[in-house]
Amino acid sequence: MNRPMILALGVVFAVAAVSGASAQSAGQKPPAKPAAAQAPAKAPAKAPAKPSNKQPLAIRGIVSVGLTSLASSQSFDAVAGTHSAMTFGFGAEIQNIWKNVFAGVAYSPMSLDGERVFVDGGTIYPLGIPVDLSVNSLDIVGGWRFVMKPKGAKPAPPKPGQKPAKEPLASLAQAKGQPPSQKPAQPAASTAKPAPQPSKAPRLVPFVGGGLSMVMYKETSPNSNGEDVSQSASGFVLLGGVDYTLTKWIQVGGAFRYRAVTGVLGSGGVSQLYGADSVGGWAVGVRVSIGKSLGKTK
Repeated sequence: MNRPMILALGVVFAVAAVSGASAQSAGQKPPAKPAAAQAPAKAPAKAPAKPSNKQPLAIRGIVSVGLTSLASSQSFDAVAGTHSAMTFGFGAEIQNIWKNVFAGVAYSPMSLDGERVFVDGGTIYPLGIPVDLSVNSLDIVGGWRFVMKPKGAKPAPPKPGQKPAKEPLASLAQAKGQPPSQKPAQPAASTAKPAPQPSKAPRLVPFVGGGLSMVMYKETSPNSNGEDVSQSASGFVLLGGVDYTLTKWIQVGGAFRYRAVTGVLGSGGVSQLYGADSVGGWAVGVRVSIGKSLGKTK
């Protein structure tokens, strides 16, 4: 084989080798780039717990002072010169028995000093015999307290010179596997149930109620010769008022009561002359409640 033939065969084999290598490299796909790390899905954030106006059960003792005015004004004016007087009372309440329902009992004694009279033909004659009048009321009531919705506690402001806390950075291991143009994945939101917001008991609480009123009426005097009177009757009472919380133990407020009790007067004497048979009336005053709740405000 001559020299030109050998050179020609060498060129043919070289071209064939280069062509095969090009075809093989063309059939291979380029390596896939690493996929960017997917950020974990955020859990749906739960709404923060709202404060409730539900109050715990409470037992309180109550003392009161005020003005009481009796209904049969003409009869009491003729005997005692007045039909009203300052009165002191005391009682107890159980609050928030069911929701805002309360129940209570109150005792209010009232006394007047006068003199016995004699009625003849529509004319009243004083006899100069002293007489003590007592009108003692026992009320058993129930009602509703209008508890306002408390406001949740506000976060404490930062102290002077204190910087607000910064958001935590993503871990370096998580950031290495991400392209420079992509932000680090955000941490998943916590699925823990948020703690209920603390709430404060409302300071001002109006209330209304009603119930049974029992009145014990007495007339006593020295040497009465059997003319003393001791009777009792029952009727209804309506009340309303407001309490203001000073501390956990003490509340102050005001209250109004209206009593409708008949059946004691009107059978003789001055009350028969004026056609008066009621020992009810109205009372208004201030009250102080002392006690503590049996649980925490919810």
